[in-house]
Amino acid sequence: MKDIYLKQLNFRFITDFEHYLRTYKNYKNELLLSNNGVMKHLERFKKMVNLAIKLEWMNKSPFSQFQLKYNKYDRQFLNERELQLIEATEFTSSDRLQKIKNCLWCHEGESPVSSKKAII
Repeated sequence: MKDIYLKQLNFRFITDFEHYLRTYKNYKNELLLSNNGVMKHLERFKKMVNLAIKLEWMNKSPFSQFQLKYNKYDRQFLNERELQLIEATEFTSSDRLQKIKNCLWCHEGESPVSSKKAII
């Protein structure tokens, strides 16, 4: 694959890139990205395009007619029993899982930076 110049970026390129992200499969022939994953990649790409416009490397945004559409999900909270099961479990074989568990028990009212220091 060859490089693409900024002047070659247009609406068609954006829609083709979106299609590529939606249909890309790994070696197990599994789709890798959900709608929100695709939108997140496009959002990051849009930020780079906007930077190029601010730096006057481009005249207009190919994203001007493109709308990012995220799916909203209603996430469920863990119930008391599920929280107790997680609290009682010791993840000795996986240091990563133990760090995630510690993150769940961050002190209320504590800043994320303080919580991060407690985890690491």
